Amino acid sequence: MELLAPTLLVTLAWYLAISLTTYRLAALGGHPNPKRAFLPVENIGMLYEIAGKDRHKSRWTIVFMLGLPVVGSLMFAMLGGALMQQTGRSPLTGYLLALPPVALLGLPLIAYSARSVRQPIPVRA
Repeated sequence: MELLAPTLLVTLAWYLAISLTTYRLAALGGHPNPKRAFLPVENIGMLYEIAGKDRHKSRWTIVFMLGLPVVGSLMFAMLGGALMQQTGRSPLTGYLLALPPVALLGLPLIAYSARSVRQPIPVRA
């Protein structure tokens, strides 16, 4: 019971970091429905769309983050590098900023320091 409150706070912090990052990048990229970023699993899929990656890889990222955290963390770092490329910056910084636990502050930093997203976001029908 004593671990419940800290666990919930860390979970809420991760959710907000990913959701706000996704919302900001979707709004910059002209996504027709950026509020989808606040749906818990959908936001990872949207980040993959924004990065120009296959949305189905987001499922593997979620599975690996839960089952094999090291592999999931590396996949998330690759996503950070792709997001930095889409915003016209060096992918190396994105790799570092998206590694947990730095990603808690690094992902919003990527999103809120971006001025634009390079290509239009492909939206699934």
